[in-house]
Amino acid sequence: GLRIEWCKAHVRSMRWAEEVKLLQEEMHQVSCFLKWHATWWQKKIVAHVLATAADNEGLSAYACHQAQLREDLTDCFRKKW
Repeated sequence: GLRIEWCKAHVRSMRWAEEVKLLQEEMHQVSCFLKWHATWWQKKIVAHVLATAADNEGLSAYACHQAQLREDLTDCFRKKW
């Protein structure tokens, strides 16, 4: 009867509350990974020296772009979450 339905609804509510906590943790982990990955790309700029100045400039531009993409994603997610 009514008690059984209440118990089922209560269990569903508890499951959803757990799901929300897991999702929040996953969002935090994604944010941390994106920050780490942006830093990793920034380190690539100074870590590698190629044969020509043009190659170095291209590598730096690419690494800067990749780092900026990760930073932008982090900011976007932070605003939405």
